[in-house]
Amino acid sequence: MFMPGDQAKHTEETSYFIESIKAQKNEKGQILYLIRWRGYPDNNANNTWEPIENLVGSEHMVRAWEDERSAQPPAHAPAGLQPGLQKRKDAAMRP
Repeated sequence: MFMPGDQAKHTEETSYFIESIKAQKNEKGQILYLIRWRGYPDNNANNTWEPIENLVGSEHMVRAWEDERSAQPPAHAPAGLQPGLQKRKDAAMRP
C-alpha cells in the first residue's frame, strides 16, 4: 500500500486529503484507484474508487503506486513462473 504525504482531491468547495492508495482495478477500460481518505475510518463505506482525473495534484502518488506494484511479482503467479508468463492449459494437448 502506498502511503503519501499531504495529497488532495480538490472539488469546488472542499479539498480531501489522500491517506493511501489501497488497490487498483480496470473497469470498462478505465483504471480506478481505491483511495483511503485522511480523517475518515478505513472501511468500505469511506474508501472510494477514483479515476486519475479525480486525483488532481496526486498524479505522482499514482506513479509511485504503480512503480511499487510493478516491482513486486503478482501474488497469483504459480511458483517457478516468471511474472508475465502463464502456463497454457491446452499445451499438453498439442501434437
